[in-house]
Amino acid sequence: MKTLTASALYSDSLVEITEQDILFRLYYFPIGLKRIVFADIESIAVEASQPSPTPRYRLWGTDDLCTWFACDWYRPNRNMVFKMKLKTQSMQVGFTVENPSAVLGIFRQKQLHLEA
Repeated sequence: MKTLTASALYSDSLVEITEQDILFRLYYFPIGLKRIVFADIESIAVEASQPSPTPRYRLWGTDDLCTWFACDWYRPNRNMVFKMKLKTQSMQVGFTVENPSAVLGIFRQKQLHLEA
């Protein structure tokens, strides 16, 4: 588990969540980092993802010109995908985490609008 700040509520190799924001470790190429403050989040869609030989979601980049996915080389093996709609941009932020149950708990605690 990687931690960049002492105030992290959750941290893995893909994201770090603090009281104020979420940091994506591999979002842009080549620098990677993207930080989103919770106040900028309009809603988060939570989608089940079934493991398959052909990934339903891109490993990095856009899947449908509406969602940009943060890098996760193991996305085809994950069982949950998040799509974050922001108040400040039209492109959604897609991402996965290593422990989706823990992240869902944080999002609920933060009273973010979750869509199933």
